[in-house]
Amino acid sequence: MTIKDAKRALIIYLNFIKINKEIRQMAQIINKEFRLNLKIEFYDVDTSIVDTMRAKIEGKKSSGESKKRTS
Repeated sequence: MTIKDAKRALIIYLNFIKINKEIRQMAQIINKEFRLNLKIEFYDVDTSIVDTMRAKIEGKKSSGESKKRTS
């Protein structure tokens, strides 16, 4: 995976986290507003993946720069 692709994947995952949070909030509001007693299960987002993705991108940047310097 290129650095560009890795950055895109990070942005997509960050957007997924935001959307997931918004959907949870909307579901709570709808449940309260319509007095529904629905039990909705959501995907638990692992935010530690973001740190790992950022570290990998930084690692790729560093290794890419050192290769360019030796060329």
